Amino acid sequence: MKLTKNSKIVIVTILVYIILFSVISIWKLENFNYNSLDLAIINQAFFNSVNGDFFSSSIHPPSYLGDHFNPILLLLLPFYFLYASPLTLLLLQTIILALSAWPVYLIAKKAINKGWATVMALTWLLNPFVQNINLFEFHFLPFAIFFILFAFYFW
Repeated sequence: MKLTKNSKIVIVTILVYIILFSVISIWKLENFNYNSLDLAIINQAFFNSVNGDFFSSSIHPPSYLGDHFNPILLLLLPFYFLYASPLTLLLLQTIILALSAWPVYLIAKKAINKGWATVMALTWLLNPFVQNINLFEFHFLPFAIFFILFAFYFW
């Protein structure tokens, strides 16, 4: 597949978004600005799962699955295993939200044209709602956005 000028713009913008929001997420974590407990709860479920006590949670005993049914945790566990830290979760969330601009670009390219497709992808990355999702704790829903957009594209 040959990359066009517009697709290169989208790719570069995705990379800039990943770098910028990774830096902001690191800053928030190091300055204790995550205060809604979601990151702590999910991080504990990941940490316990990596150490063989799958889905265990002392915050919502006996299992995190009793609070939220998120089997996607198992798919993300290998990444967490490489570097067991809440930072891993925040970076994965940033990456998946940034990569969601690509199916937005593909959908718009198919429905409208290349120029507007680039605008739509950039609009996704500049959308304050997307940025708020990115910077507010960690949740599993951003991963659904990526797959739903691709499902819509291939439909």
